[in-house]
Amino acid sequence: MLATTALIAVAIGLAATYVADSSMALAAARNFVGYLGIGLIVQQLLGHLYGPLAVTLVPVLCALIGLAPGGRPYPWTWPLHQAPSVIAATASLLLITSGIATASFFTPRGAAHRAST
Repeated sequence: MLATTALIAVAIGLAATYVADSSMALAAARNFVGYLGIGLIVQQLLGHLYGPLAVTLVPVLCALIGLAPGGRPYPWTWPLHQAPSVIAATASLLLITSGIATASFFTPRGAAHRAST
């Protein structure tokens, strides 16, 4: 289901990029996929309360401290990169893959405690 959601987001981003003749939709889809991955990882490892918080904090932190002198984004601030950026696409793909793997193979934090009570 998560992979399908990511694929639908990318398909919509590609279609909107074609229709609007602007790469912003593709960048938005790429960022959505990366944020979904971050949310999954954090939620599985730290608990369900922290996934949405991480998704909110990542773009804020990137905007606050993500630009190098000269206005270029650092490599780790993938949401700030231009739409065709290979670094940003790779980071988003790595995040969603890690998020799906984490959601598939890790027991959510607190679930083991709830199951034993």
